[in-house]
Amino acid sequence: MNAELATYNEASRAAAATHGALLLDVWTPFTATARHLPPLDGDGPISLWSDGAHLTELGDTVLLQQAERLLAEQRIVEKLLDSPLLERDCRMPRPPPHPDRFVPRGSTGRQTMRW
Repeated sequence: MNAELATYNEASRAAAATHGALLLDVWTPFTATARHLPPLDGDGPISLWSDGAHLTELGDTVLLQQAERLLAEQRIVEKLLDSPLLERDCRMPRPPPHPDRFVPRGSTGRQTMRW
């Protein structure tokens, strides 16, 4: 299973590099953490996964640390806050009036739109 996951991780890394995308590599820190955990036994084992698919609190912590590291190293939040799209969106004009208040040009009075 780990060999399959390592192959998948390498394919993900290659795809991200090919397309210029960032990759949040959790494989390396998860395997490093798992190597330092005591063997699983029946007395409250410490693990990264609660059932093999869902993370435990420890797994969540390792994932959070890696996500925070990537966000900080790449200055992702700062870049998003400085984005011209955000500035453009903040300057957008008010939306058009609601259809029930719409009065066509050249109309002499209020008309109701029928749907």
